[in-house]
Amino acid sequence: MDTIDMNPSFWKDDVKKATYWENFLAEFGKEFLKEYRLPEGDIIEYGSYKGNFINTLKSLYPLRKITGFDQDNLDNHENIIELDIRNLSSMREHDCSIAFAINDIPIWEHSGLSKMAAYNHAMTNLVDGGYYLESRKENNKPEFIFANKNLKFIKSTKNIVVFQRISET
Repeated sequence: MDTIDMNPSFWKDDVKKATYWENFLAEFGKEFLKEYRLPEGDIIEYGSYKGNFINTLKSLYPLRKITGFDQDNLDNHENIIELDIRNLSSMREHDCSIAFAINDIPIWEHSGLSKMAAYNHAMTNLVDGGYYLESRKENNKPEFIFANKNLKFIKSTKNIVVFQRISET
């Protein structure tokens, strides 16, 4: 059971904290993308909140398809699709070639099913050379992600870790 099953509006309860995190993530992403070049493909954010990171990405990549997935689309953002992310893998219409995937579903210990669904969707669709950004709680290291032989560790902070998809050959 995930946090959204117990408290569907959990992120609405602390707007200040959620907005701070969304702004922090957007700034991290902007700095990261100054340093690393994305391959061709779409940009996907799982857990988009109000779309601030999406707006930042659109300013950097105005010609790319950028999609966010979240349980609610609070501000009716044109690039956020409202759905239960746990059902995403069975929805073929959302398969695409992903250049940059951001898994910003809340922490593993409270939202493991949703985070895993986002991770699985990203791993199914991430192109060679594409990046996977994982938000996390205070250096929590999901070992299975670090053990994925198709991912190379790129960089991390206390609350974010980034990997790059490497060729399977």
